[in-house]
Amino acid sequence: MKKSPYFLSLFLFILAFLASFGTPARSEAGGENIDNIPIVRVNVILDAENRLIKGGISAQLPMGKTIRIHTGGVDLGRITLAGRTINPSIEEDSFTVAASGGNRLLRIQFHRNFRPSGSGPGGKNGYFVMDNFIDAGGVVLLDGWCPMLEGLALYELRAAIPAGFKAVSEADAIKVQSREDTSIYIFEFPHPRTGLSLVAAPYQVNLERHKGIEIAAYFFPDDKELARKYIDKAKYYLDLYEDILGAYPFKRFAIVENRAPTGYGLPTYTLLGQEVARLPFIVDTSLGHEILHSWFGNSVYVDPREGNWSEGLTTYLADHLYKEQKGLGRDYRHRLLADYQSYVHKDRAMPLSGFRFRTDRPSKAIGYGKGAMLFHMLKQEIGKDAFYKALKKFVMDYRFRMAGWSELKAVFSDIGKKDLSVFFDQWLERKDVPILSIKKEGITYPGSGHQGLKVTVRQGTESPYSLSVPLVLETTFGEVRRNVRVEHEKESMEIEIKGQPLSVTLDPDYDLMRSLEPSEFPPVLSRLLGSEHKFFVLPLQNSEVYCQFAVFLRSLGFKEKSIDSLMTGSDLNKGSLLILGDPAPRLERLTGAMPDPGSGVIITVRENPINPAGVVAVVKADSSGQLDLILKKLPHYGYYSTLRYEDGKLAGKDSAGARNGIRLVLQTEVMGTAASDLSPIDRIINDISEKQVIYIGE
Repeated sequence: MKKSPYFLSLFLFILAFLASFGTPARSEAGGENIDNIPIVRVNVILDAENRLIKGGISAQLPMGKTIRIHTGGVDLGRITLAGRTINPSIEEDSFTVAASGGNRLLRIQFHRNFRPSGSGPGGKNGYFVMDNFIDAGGVVLLDGWCPMLEGLALYELRAAIPAGFKAVSEADAIKVQSREDTSIYIFEFPHPRTGLSLVAAPYQVNLERHKGIEIAAYFFPDDKELARKYIDKAKYYLDLYEDILGAYPFKRFAIVENRAPTGYGLPTYTLLGQEVARLPFIVDTSLGHEILHSWFGNSVYVDPREGNWSEGLTTYLADHLYKEQKGLGRDYRHRLLADYQSYVHKDRAMPLSGFRFRTDRPSKAIGYGKGAMLFHMLKQEIGKDAFYKALKKFVMDYRFRMAGWSELKAVFSDIGKKDLSVFFDQWLERKDVPILSIKKEGITYPGSGHQGLKVTVRQGTESPYSLSVPLVLETTFGEVRRNVRVEHEKESMEIEIKGQPLSVTLDPDYDLMRSLEPSEFPPVLSRLLGSEHKFFVLPLQNSEVYCQFAVFLRSLGFKEKSIDSLMTGSDLNKGSLLILGDPAPRLERLTGAMPDPGSGVIITVRENPINPAGVVAVVKADSSGQLDLILKKLPHYGYYSTLRYEDGKLAGKDSAGARNGIRLVLQTEVMGTAASDLSPIDRIINDISEKQVIYIGE
């Protein structure tokens, strides 16, 4: 390895500097005994030229505890306990140390070489796999980059950073000591946490204070104009969530740009990919989501033994809330249900308690989508006021502590004054979702001018759920809204009405996590991408335009079929089909006329007339280059039936309509036309005499 002059000249300076390393400041940890939490000092030197990190950790371990150390795969040097060298048995990049008597001070020396950015495994199905990296362009160290203790610990990080870089880590305050070729960063974070990160690059930094909170923007020079709108919007979100949840847990929040396509929320900062940060809608969507993680996930920590509750709760109070503020809450919930039904099939289903983190579309539909719906139903169950009161108590009681679904259930049961055991058990532990239907049983006439509508609500799952089902009855006198308890496979009920009943609808606003019936499930892109059996057909002409796109489709699980095999086999009966280019004459009956792509790409999704559970889609492109520009974007537009792109930019989108709710039509109002508006039959026959007519009748 080439010896860096920077690295060598820095060594003595670092030794003298680190000699003054004091004990990290401590905060209250929500009732946690702070003396039972390890204190860890991390000292590192970064050599960007050689992609090298070198340093050590010094950990004061709690008396009488056995602590597991995760090495992160680094190259370990000398390890000492109370000054004596030890050689622990390392299995799967971890080892344990028992702290007893005076044997409480653990020291570990380490170093590691990293690959340059962009040489990692990349992404799959639209999800980027983030690698740690160090190179001349920057540093991103997020997970497993140095030895870390399992569970909560108090960390203090000091890092020697190459000149020209600005560094970020979890911090309430950052101190910097500079010299000609390096800067020493001291990151002060007085709260227990589960790990630490370090990011550095040649950023341009903007700082402002807002109600005692330092807001920072770390953008690359070519994106420096983005800082203003990100800082302003961060102020809005901080105010919004302080009102809902109580005080912001930290003294600092930073928006940090990254060359890689990330979207992460960490304590005191969010790391946004450069391409992501440039999108105009991110400040109105993802930024708020990541700031909300400051409360859920980054100060109230997720207990991994019980699954990840924070993504569902954050989705509900961020993404769903922003749509609800615009009057689009029902549409957003419908989208969550459609995504779930598109991607989560029987072999991919898992209970919500089994969700840990997002790895693909099915896991996102469960952890984020079903998780968000759980909290929506919980709000309906205990009431809005109790719901928000319970959230504030949960944040206050478990700040800087681990919390799981058990703790959530206890707090909401206490504040809601209701035993929520059945509610949480069914929504956390079951793999299926409710399937509902409704049937008319008859009308009774009990007298006094009133009528009773008798209906039966059925559940289609193997065992019934305990549900509060919104029901809307439409009569000639108007609407009647009520919630009905449905706890058995078949629940019969009688509803008192005035006037003639016209229709009855279950869950018209999508307040329940449930299966959509066919009339509620429009032909959208997610149904194609999530289909268990999906096929594509190359065009008879200009197939070279779609060759690279076909490679992309195969990576998503599509299988190529010939037209002959489709027409003679059973594939269309059991799956979904994507036609590339102009449909062959034999396939036109599945698609009808398709619009021209112009100078870009057009995607159209329709029902599969042979298999109602599937869809048929057509992708038409002006060139292979136009297709290359949209490959990574398609999975993010799953809710749409028609998409048009020009030079990689979305030029139009539309979603096929769907009926809201499970609707039973009881009586159709008679529609008529005034006799004076009708033409005599002789005139009608004369008017159409020159047209092709199948039948004329009255």
